[in-house]
Amino acid sequence: MPTFPELIHEDSIAGLKTWEFNQWELQEQDLLPLLKEMFDSFGLVQRFKIPVPKLERFIMKVRDSYRDNPYHNFRHAFDVTQTVYAVLTTMVW
Repeated sequence: MPTFPELIHEDSIAGLKTWEFNQWELQEQDLLPLLKEMFDSFGLVQRFKIPVPKLERFIMKVRDSYRDNPYHNFRHAFDVTQTVYAVLTTMVW
């Protein structure tokens, strides 16, 4: 199984919480650690005691399960996830 990519664009983490985040500036493999960061920032990894290697394999399996489709593809899934993340992290309750 391929290894999980390292976070290359650390400045992208802060951008995840904004509407201006542009996933098209990144390679698809660069999005994987950003998904892990979103899980981790909500404390889900610790709360549910998710082993990090298992989460990484899950994220890669989800990516690999998408078919080659011009719209409903992994980038679309990332875009939806990042948009919900931005809403949840910037809303004032």
